[in-house]
Amino acid sequence: MSKPKVLLAHNDFLPAIIAQLMETFNVKIINKPMVGSTYQDLLDNIAGSFGLIISGGNIPVDEHLIETAGPSLRVISSTSMGYECVDTNALKKRGIVLGNTVHATTDRVSELTVGLLIATARHFLDANQQMKSGKLPTSLGTGLTNSVVGIIGCGNIGIAVAKMLSGFKLSGLLYTSRKPKPEVECLGGQLVSLNDLVGRSDFIYSGHGFGARNYVYHK
Repeated sequence: MSKPKVLLAHNDFLPAIIAQLMETFNVKIINKPMVGSTYQDLLDNIAGSFGLIISGGNIPVDEHLIETAGPSLRVISSTSMGYECVDTNALKKRGIVLGNTVHATTDRVSELTVGLLIATARHFLDANQQMKSGKLPTSLGTGLTNSVVGIIGCGNIGIAVAKMLSGFKLSGLLYTSRKPKPEVECLGGQLVSLNDLVGRSDFIYSGHGFGARNYVYHK
């Protein structure tokens, strides 16, 4: 009996994971890195697949792609937290299971975010360029102390960022969300409108609505 086909959207998966999958499935790998794999690559290779494994939201998994896979497609798995690229309504109509790894990247992304906030506040990039040119930094910035930080889109990562920032001497922590977040409120966080957050914050972190991308702003 032949093994069910599983399509991997790129070749950046760990060899140990691929080896484990190959014990049960006929694994087809698109031989491109995650940033190079395209929608057309999936379209050309997905026919007859039992499963599809993707990473994040860089390639849309829409109804056309799902139809091209055919009735054999039963599972789609995202190795990241987000699945905004997947047409969940199309999956529901066909009874296809969708899996994601909710907390897989929470710590690393939130740590990176706090690092970017510090680097932005303390002008690390400018200082680095000046040092490379043989000059002393002209400014060390203002720092996060006594500043107001705003978090746009306070999901798992936003909450983790708020917890990490609780160790800094902020003068205010603002956030936007569809509903109050007790985990942030207990740290002194305040749920506000987007306009209010933008108007009052010195630094803004946005992890909402941009797929796998996260942004830090300094006003």
